[in-house]
Amino acid sequence: MQLRFTGVGASNPPSGSGIDNWLNSNLQYFSEWSQVVLIRGISRPVITLTGLPSSGVSNFRFPEVPISGTVTFENRNDTEKLQSYQVFLYTQSGYSLLETSDMIYVNMDNYTNEIKYNLKTELQVGSIYVLKIQIVTSNLYTFA
Repeated sequence: MQLRFTGVGASNPPSGSGIDNWLNSNLQYFSEWSQVVLIRGISRPVITLTGLPSSGVSNFRFPEVPISGTVTFENRNDTEKLQSYQVFLYTQSGYSLLETSDMIYVNMDNYTNEIKYNLKTELQVGSIYVLKIQIVTSNLYTFA
């Protein structure tokens, strides 16, 4: 797709037929053509983490808790690949930020959509935490 913008002096384009005449008569109001813009929609990502309890007491060794999982998409035919991700850990009460990972880049040679990170924060038994993972795909789509 290419984009071309009109200035304020251009009349409104007609609907239906007559677009050719409108383009010719308003040519002086158009900008130059843009570079080619490609737009590709993707479905919503699904982050699946393994080994984390949704509730109850965990058997993790403290202080490092391993976070691992995969990123897939609702449409299984999507070929979008994970480029990087960042992990955020919050307290449940007040959502105070406890830990932020650096941006973690995925090995693009084998295009795995795996997430692997060890939390550094010492977790307290009986406390509830909120984990947020922000991902960036190879085509720079960002989701959290």
